[in-house]
Amino acid sequence: MEPSIKVAAPRTGYYQGAEERGPPGLTKTIRASRWRPPDQGFYKLNMGFSVDPVLKLVGVGSLIRDTDGSVMAAMNQKLVLCDDTLQLQATVVLVAVKFAFHVGFRSLDVDMSYNELYYLLQFDGPCLAPIGALVDDILQIRNACIGCKFSLIKSSCNKAASALASEALSSATSQAWFDHCPGNISSFVLADSC
Repeated sequence: MEPSIKVAAPRTGYYQGAEERGPPGLTKTIRASRWRPPDQGFYKLNMGFSVDPVLKLVGVGSLIRDTDGSVMAAMNQKLVLCDDTLQLQATVVLVAVKFAFHVGFRSLDVDMSYNELYYLLQFDGPCLAPIGALVDDILQIRNACIGCKFSLIKSSCNKAASALASEALSSATSQAWFDHCPGNISSFVLADSC
């Protein structure tokens, strides 16, 4: 169970944090070190991205799994690379939660390895950070869900989503899979579910 987050500071400052440190006023959050199944009644949403700096493209991959670790849905797509890392991370999360929401998943446990974005998503109300519109869009989807929680994980817990993201860079079109996963990531999914 993730520790509760205590709000004590507005979301206007820029934060560069260490892996287990948060901005002033927020409790310490320890990242999960391996993929964990979601709580009963929830679906786990993992996402990852891969950058091609030469073509200035980003591959995005996301997958949704149930409590048994079975893949319920997966997708990958390409985006244009932006110069700001935090904006890129927020865009990746927004793409993933939109996909999950639009295909019918309303109880989500969203795993991410993006410290600053994770902390921005712990606040309610409009976000005044430079990426505020993206944060507000993510929170709007969260609020439209029956249940949606964000968890901070190590990037090593996202191998399947990262493999999907890498695959997106070599694909001509966006792709989606339902009730199964593409063969190229099945070994990562199986390893996670053990």
